[in-house]
Amino acid sequence: MYDNRSGGILPIGEVGNHKAVFIKATLNGGKYPNEWFSEGERLKYYLKSRNELFRESYIENRSIIEFPDVPVYVFTRYRNEGSFKFSGAFRNIAVHAEEGGAKWFELTKISMGELENATDERQLGYELDLRVKRSRSSSREARLARLKRAPKTPRMVTVVSKAYLRNEDVIAEVLYRANGVCGGCSQLAPFERTSDSTPYLEVHHKIHLANGGEDSVENAVALCANCHRKEHSGPPRWPN
Repeated sequence: MYDNRSGGILPIGEVGNHKAVFIKATLNGGKYPNEWFSEGERLKYYLKSRNELFRESYIENRSIIEFPDVPVYVFTRYRNEGSFKFSGAFRNIAVHAEEGGAKWFELTKISMGELENATDERQLGYELDLRVKRSRSSSREARLARLKRAPKTPRMVTVVSKAYLRNEDVIAEVLYRANGVCGGCSQLAPFERTSDSTPYLEVHHKIHLANGGEDSVENAVALCANCHRKEHSGPPRWPN
């Protein structure tokens, strides 16, 4: 997944249902020089290439071009060796082509206000995951010191998201056919719903709706909560 020339473009999750994109940019010149137009604010970053072909159709490039609302988390360094430094969350505003066929993204930084007001529940969830990783990598003493200063009431944000109007008959029929048994692990549903005493299973689309999957009985399966999370966060049984 990584481009050895620039450090790489890594979509986080399956493209089309991915939460973010990581890019690693080495800023030390070369034939295709990634560079800051404005330090820390606007970045020139070359597309993923294979044999010097900069095709927008490559999945790594599509993960940025076709999904402008998915944040691009940029890590930079100025030498060929050593660690990368997190430079912030960005979004692509244009793809530029050069005479020789090379192409580059024009990435501009996203403000914290934009991230907070937002956008997409997946994006907020990913931002939390990133902050948790940072916290776990810091010393416990530093973490405890931050906790002493931290407010105990969390801030509220407005989340704007898109959703599919799913067919209720598909859900009801898939649950009926499952008869309380998970289609992933073949175990009985872990508990019954308080509302109607039916076995608690969740209906999952084998091919995600976001990837063009049908909202049909044939494309759906009833799963326990563990198996459903595994489909989205672990190695899936039904890869998209």
